[in-house]
Parts: sequence; structure tokens; C-alpha cells
Amino acid sequence: MSERVYFSIDRCHGSYQLSINIEDDDGGGGHGYRIAGPKYDGTSGRLLKHYVTERDRSELHAYIDPIVEASEMSFTDAVRIMIKETGEDPDREGLQETPGRVLAAWSEWFGGYGKDPAAILKTFEETDCDEMVVQLSIPFFSHCEHHLVPFFGFAHLAYIPNGRVVGLSKLGRLVDIFARRLQIQERLCNQVADALYDNLNPKGVGVVMQARHLCLESRGLAKTGSVTVTSALRGNFKANPEVRAEFLSLVKTGMTGVIKL
Repeated sequence: MSERVYFSIDRCHGSYQLSINIEDDDGGGGHGYRIAGPKYDGTSGRLLKHYVTERDRSELHAYIDPIVEASEMSFTDAVRIMIKETGEDPDREGLQETPGRVLAAWSEWFGGYGKDPAAILKTFEETDCDEMVVQLSIPFFSHCEHHLVPFFGFAHLAYIPNGRVVGLSKLGRLVDIFARRLQIQERLCNQVADALYDNLNPKGVGVVMQARHLCLESRGLAKTGSVTVTSALRGNFKANPEVRAEFLSLVKTGMTGVIKL
């Protein structure tokens, strides 16, 4: 027995609805499925399948996957729609190449995905070094995951070696791996601290980040010039008040520049 598959994808107010009707060639009747999807965001395959409840998923995927693939919207198409939604003409000369430029910029801004911190944190044996290693004012640029706008500032990192040290250039690269993602500052700060603590096996780690958030400065409250400071302490940086005080006193020497950004 073979089947004929009829389908349609209807758009209404930014949402998509996939209708599938499967009929038997021998006239034995058919069965239909209607799958409502939320707002289209470029991952409709997962979103549509999430709503399938009337047929075994493994069978229905064979019908849905080619349909979804054919209807996928490209990144540049999405940018054109965003431009049009502002009231602009995406075909205007100054905007014709903008979708491609945005794609290139996003590839750089979010280049931290898929990178493994352990791969860059190569350590070297150094048994004579048991004092705090501090690197101040590491610049970083990230994007707020709530509004997709930048936040930027400086990271201050420190650790106390436990027989091994890491190359200083690797600290800045570590910050970039996590900053070049959709982020919130609180999580970013903790991710950097955890990566150092887990991969260096030091006696302790301290991370302080200070940043300006354009989602706060350019919209809503519009508090221009405000600075957000977060910290993450591990090991003896958290357990030993003297170590913590030493670290924070050193951080103060690197915290003045961001106010002038």
C-alpha cells in the first residue's frame, strides 16, 4: 500500500501552521494532522515537531523534515525582514548588502560557541610559584541575551598556582570564548571562574567583571554611564578573607578605566 501526502504551510500574524493529509492510494481513506507552530525563528523543525502528538514521531518526521527544510528562512532573509519592520526599504542602495554584513559580524561576535576552554588552557610546571597571579583590565565585548545588544567592559582575573601555571595570553582568550556568546554578565563571570578552577587545579581563583550594558543605557531607564560589577570566587579566594582582600585591593587599581568608556 502506498500513500499520497498533501500538505500546506499557512502563515498568520507571524505564526506558522503545518497541515498534512495522508491518503491511501487504494481508496482506504486517509488521516490528517495539523501542527501549530509558534513564531518563526529559524528553528521551525524543532518547534513544529514539539507539537506533534497524534502520530508516532519517527514516522511523521519522514514527512515533516523535507517540508521544513524547504521552508527554512535564511539568516539574511531574516535580517531583511527586520530592516523592513523598522519602516526602511531593504532594497535601498545603502541597505542592500547589510544582511551579508550582519551575518559576517554575527559570525565574529558569537564565535565562542563550540570552543573548548580546556583546549587553550595549556599549563606548565612551576613549583616555585605559589603567590597570586593577577591580570587586570582584560577588555571584552559580549551581547545581552535578552535584547541582543552589546555589553562591554573589563575582566580582572587572578589565581594562585598549585604547581602549574598557564600562559598569560590564554587568560584573555578564555574570556573571549565565553564573552562571544549570548550572555548575561553574572553567568559570564562564573563561567570564566569555573573554567580556570576546573582546568588549572589552582589553590584558588578570583574573577571580577565590570561592564556597561547598552540595553540599560540606550533604552528603558536610559541610565547612561552606569557600570555593573560582578565577582566569582573559588577556593581560598572565597574561604580565606586575607586572600580575598588582597585580590580585591589589586582589582581596585584596574577598575578606574571603565568609568571613562
